[in-house]
Amino acid sequence: QNYYHLTDKKLNILAKDRVIRLTGCVLAPYKFDALANKAKMRLLPTPFMSILLNENENSLTSESSNTKLTSLSPNTVVNSIFARVTQISSVTLTKDPGRQKKQKVSITDFETPNPITLVFYDDHTIIPSLFKIGDSIRVENVFVHNQSIIEYTQYSVLYVLHVDPLKDAKVSSQSKLQS
Repeated sequence: QNYYHLTDKKLNILAKDRVIRLTGCVLAPYKFDALANKAKMRLLPTPFMSILLNENENSLTSESSNTKLTSLSPNTVVNSIFARVTQISSVTLTKDPGRQKKQKVSITDFETPNPITLVFYDDHTIIPSLFKIGDSIRVENVFVHNQSIIEYTQYSVLYVLHVDPLKDAKVSSQSKLQS
């Protein structure tokens, strides 16, 4: 049930020729081919995905559809934030109750010079590997702790507009050739 909205035709999240990045995947055998004497493999589902944007997708990156970092209200869920990644920290152990590890990502919108911290906990600490410093990200459904800390949750969705899309396109096409 976590994935139903990704295939919604009205939202067009998984549009034709859309590039996505997955992490935390497991390749598992599902059927043995006796003639080839090897197993056919299947990519198991993962909740860790980023949707790559291009410059033409103005509806997702426009200021009118995103909340400004200066107008965040504590203890609320924000529909969407569009910001630039300015720093990615290493994964650390945490003493936060019910949590084991966390990773902090500093982001800033295009009007505010002061960055805020986007925090990823436990299993979600793998998600920052899907983007890099300088990339622009749109994050939907994040929890606002206070005006300087927001949290990526199990309901959050990540879009990435890479700083160097041509370089990333080469990497993606090379990956296709290797598979």
